[in-house]
Amino acid sequence: MANGIYTASLSGISTGTSLKTLMELGTSANMRATILSWWVEFDGTSGSGTPIKVELIRGTGGITGTSITAEKYTDKYDAAVTVAKHTSTNEGTIGVTNALESHYVHPQSGILVQYPLDREIQIPVSAFLRLRVTAAASVNASVGIVWQE
Repeated sequence: MANGIYTASLSGISTGTSLKTLMELGTSANMRATILSWWVEFDGTSGSGTPIKVELIRGTGGITGTSITAEKYTDKYDAAVTVAKHTSTNEGTIGVTNALESHYVHPQSGILVQYPLDREIQIPVSAFLRLRVTAAASVNASVGIVWQE
């Protein structure tokens, strides 16, 4: 059983110009995850660019994407049980959903959300958390999530 703090992050993901999940966490059948923080930053060059819709969604269905290895904050932790994926190639059916957060972020900027103690977001067992965007013009993104198991 894993028991620690982990992070998954990646840079250079294209937002495209339609709804796209940039990163997803999927919990196992016997381990939930607690989201400590998340971020997304964009490399847009236009000062008059249309803000990008950024959503944090919890659901029961996962994406088709590329797995990314979770990094441990210290070596004292076991490997993460929660699976991280990036760059959705198929959004799939998210199933029962909870829209947890929605923000509009300028494409030359970013957002970092860090939750206060005892007010973190929980991902139940066998569930998914998606960090997804909808952009009017494609830019590259740097994205990451920090969680505890």
